[in-house]
Parts: sequence; structure tokens; C-alpha cells
Amino acid sequence: MRREYIHTNKKLKCTRGHVFLGVDGHERNVYRLKRPRLVRFTDYNPVHQLEGYCYNLLLKTYATRSENGLISAGVNPSESYFVECQLRGLLDTAAKMEAHLSEYANRHLYSAEHFQQMVETTTAGLTFRDDLDLSTPQDGDEPPYTTTPARLRNALEDNAEWTPWEGLPDPTEQQQQAIDDILTKGTGLFKLVGGPGRGKSVLIKHLVQRLRTAGKSVVVCASTAKAARLLEIPGATTWHRTVGLKKKGTYAASLTIQDDRYQRLLEAHVIIIEECSMLANDVIYAGIDVLKDIWGHRMSANWPDLCGKSIIFVGDTGQLPPVCSHNKHVVGGICTRCHISQNTYYNRATAHYLTEPLRHLTDPDLTKFLDIVRERRPTMEEITEYLGQCFVGEDVIKQRLASGSLQTIICTHRDDVHEYNSLAMNCLFPAAVQVPIHCNRTDHPGLKQWLEEPNWHELPSVAPGCKVMFTDNYYHEKGGANGATGTVSGLYSGTRPYQEGHHITMIMVKLDDDGTDIKVTRTKAAHDRIGNTNYVKKTFPLTLSYAFTAHKAQGSTIPGDCVLHVKEAFAPGMLYVMLSRVTTRQRLRIVGTLAPEDFDPIPQQFRT
Repeated sequence: MRREYIHTNKKLKCTRGHVFLGVDGHERNVYRLKRPRLVRFTDYNPVHQLEGYCYNLLLKTYATRSENGLISAGVNPSESYFVECQLRGLLDTAAKMEAHLSEYANRHLYSAEHFQQMVETTTAGLTFRDDLDLSTPQDGDEPPYTTTPARLRNALEDNAEWTPWEGLPDPTEQQQQAIDDILTKGTGLFKLVGGPGRGKSVLIKHLVQRLRTAGKSVVVCASTAKAARLLEIPGATTWHRTVGLKKKGTYAASLTIQDDRYQRLLEAHVIIIEECSMLANDVIYAGIDVLKDIWGHRMSANWPDLCGKSIIFVGDTGQLPPVCSHNKHVVGGICTRCHISQNTYYNRATAHYLTEPLRHLTDPDLTKFLDIVRERRPTMEEITEYLGQCFVGEDVIKQRLASGSLQTIICTHRDDVHEYNSLAMNCLFPAAVQVPIHCNRTDHPGLKQWLEEPNWHELPSVAPGCKVMFTDNYYHEKGGANGATGTVSGLYSGTRPYQEGHHITMIMVKLDDDGTDIKVTRTKAAHDRIGNTNYVKKTFPLTLSYAFTAHKAQGSTIPGDCVLHVKEAFAPGMLYVMLSRVTTRQRLRIVGTLAPEDFDPIPQQFRT
């Protein structure tokens, strides 16, 4: 067997003719050798040495540092290489077994009769996944080369926690067409594209329900923890966490074969990525490299079909693009390096378009205006016609804040968010009940400026009953994902209720969506060093939630009253997202006025 590539943690001298190709998913350097090396290789016959044949198949398909990496710990207790090939989807069906045997037969110049005899002899007595009834567990001892329903159920743990949704509306005709196509094809790349309120989240639930009823393992993730939580699907989390990405200059994978997430991805048949338009290209590619390492066939032109897997992208390229710091590759306000429209896998995906408005059924004129601003800048006459009834003065908003009748304010800039939150706090809670958030200060003169750094405490003061929002994913497992909102139900100093003059160490937050109580401590930290002394300052990962930015609002539906404060829409698609959060214009108020220049749609070349 000829070896053309080498994976190593060492840095090789390129003067020997090696070509450096980059870094693989395990952070090892990859080189192409100047001349392929001949390595020892025993070509086992699958008829007589099935385990050896499967061992070679795993070596050829998956990159691994040692032989131990070929066996999935905890999922394959028999440590059989054939069972491992079944669990990884290489030989889980009779058709796949025959395809691999055909490759072996062609390499050894077998005749058609010899090949057919080899297939019959090899597969005799073996049981494949498509021969099993997953609804009926088998009793007794497990055959050594059988993927039993019990073993599959243990591997597909996420199905065990799933129960069908009650009250889920029937799928529309467009949704049903997408469901039928995905279920019929079974494998490949798909994308579900639709504007805000077109039923993408409902379609995801229908897909998950149909796939899991059919015994398929489905992994659901999203670009943000808030978007994942809004899906209300057990086990849904962020794309970064799903594939184990960590930011280290470039995105590096951290999953190992012992990781539960590795096993979950290994057994997954379908991966659904919600709000994919907010993911940067390098994040998508890095995650797919992880999947290739796990599923194998990374050099195949028709990946992931050859693995028997499906990836479904869900989102709207007309909404807010990913946030990035590039300035050399920008066209029409869109970064050509980061936008998902430039992604190879996304462009290869079979598209299904959702055009029927569901969120704005009671206000068809709002739907018409949203369709206009998605494509182009509206005229002043169109703005007046469709939104004229929504414009109010800032004094009206302040009066409603003071009365406590205003629920949500969406702003283009964080400065306005802080101003409205501060105004709401002062209007709703007297100064006597507000408790300032501060650090345990020292008398060191060099620390004063660092401790009083502006906006370090995103929650400058707090009071029982005030509305707050989580600003990171530290409490994601408990429901406190970045963007999740709740109400402060208690303040504590240590384990005792807060008393004046003491230091707040814990805030109890009751989540708005399910009423869960979360004990929030000072988990956000920063460090400084003066001389030989290290200093640490800590604060709460919370901010007031009476107002928030457009980026925080994407993906959500606001059923109550909503106010838009537009100072300058600095990102393409921003006003499109802000206007589409409400269900009807009767619930919408806009501070000041809007002009055509405020509307900046995503350029056509970046929209699907």
C-alpha cells in the first residue's frame, strides 16, 4: 500500500520535498510526501478473515492516532471491528457491504460468478440494520456480528428523551413537500430557506418528529444558544458545542472518541443547523471537518451521501449576516469570506423554499412591506403608506416605560439599549430598592481606572422584580442561554438574603419561558497584574432586558407591544429583521421617522 500523506505533531523540513497542506481536525500538521512510501499491508479476504477486512476498512476511512481509536468506547462492548463498521455506517446495510466487496473483487480481478459467491458466503449469517425491526427488542445473547436493536437504542440516547409535540399545526403544502423529499432521499445536503415567520421552526419540529418516529437519530443545533432554546427541542444546543469547536486563533476541534458528543455524532443520521446564516464560513467548515473525521470518506466528492448521513441547513440569507472584523473582502456591506452564500456545502444543498407567511397572517400589508424591503429600499411613499400609523415621539415611549405598560424595545445600537434600560430601571424601581453592582474595591491607586471600566458591569444595578437577560452561555445547560430572559426573584450575600451594606454574591433569576429558577453567581471575570500581584474582578453575566439589539432579536417572535429605535442601521438586513419580529403593526411603534436610506437589504448575489 502506498502512503501519500503524513499526519504529525512535529514540524517537518519542507526542503525534503514535503508539501505542507495545513492542520487536520486533531491539530496535527498534514504534509504530502515527495514520493509515496510503500508500507506493509495485509489485504485480508472478507470471506475468511472478516475482522481483518473490517480493520483495514476502518484504517482506510478514519484518521486515528492508535488502534484504540478504531473502537467506540461504551458503544461497542464486543470490540468487534465488524460491529464498529456497522455502528459507523460503513457496513450497516447489505447494499453497503456489497459495494465494498465489489471494490475488493475488482482489485483482485474476480469474475462475476466468483464475486457473487463471495457476497453470498460473506453475508451468510450476518444481520444488517435494514433487516431489523427497531420497535421489537430481541432477547437472549447477542450474536458476535449483529447490530441489535438494544445496541442501537443505547447509541441513540437522544431519541429516548424525545416525545411528540402536542398541538403542533399540520404542515403546509410547502412544508410537506420538503419533508417528503428529505425522507425519500434519505441522505445528502438540504437547505430550508424562508423569510421571517414562514414556518421554518415548525418544519424543523415536523422533521424531527417524522425522522425519530422512523428510528433515525437526529442532532439539532443552532448558531446561537438562544436560537437553539427557542426550538424547544430537548438536546438542541449551539453548533460550536455540538462539534466541539474552540476558538484558538483558528477554530480547533476538541472532541475525542471518549466524548459523549463524539458518540452522538457518530450515530447521528441527520444534523439540522438552525439560523445558519449567522454562522461564519470558517466556523461551518471547521465543524464539517470534525464530521468528516468522525464519519469518514473525507475526500469523497459526494460526501455525506456515501456515509449515509444528511445535513440540513435552515435559515434566511436575507437576514442579518455573521458578525466579523474583516474589511478587505466586503461587498455591499457583506463579507465575502464569512457569508454562508459563499459556502461550498450550502450551495450544493437541495433547496426548499418556504414563501407562505404564517406569523403575519392577520396583517398581510406588513407581509407586503417586508417583501419589499427584503429586495430593495422602499420609497418614502411606501414607508408612509405601510408604517405611517406606527411612528411616535420619544416622549410617548418614556411615558409608557414609566407606567410599566411597555414590554420590548429593539435598538440598532448598544448605547441606546443601555439608555432605555437605565430609564426603565429608574422609572419602575425607586432608588431606595435598587442595589448597585460593584467589586470589592481596594485602596490601590493603580486599580481604580480598571475597576471602574465603563460597561464592565452590564448590570449596573439590580432590584427584585426587574427583568434581566443572560449575556453568555455559562448557564446554558440550566436554560440560561445567551439571550434568555427572566425576572430577578431574589438577592443573596453568600447563602443568606441580601442586607444593605453587604456584597451581592448571587442573584436568583426565574426564566420567562418555563419558570425555572437559576442561581447566578459572578462568573464573568477579568485579570490584571501590578508588580508581582495578580488581581481578579468578577461580575454577573446579566444585563437588563427592557431593551436589546437587533442581533439579539433575530429568530424570536414578539407577541406583545414592541418599540423600534433606529438611529443608524449599520448592517444590511437589520431593519428587515427588526420589523419582522412583531405579528401585526398594531403592536408596533417606531421612534421618530424612517427614510429610504435607513433600509439596506442584503445584496441579491448573497441571497438564496
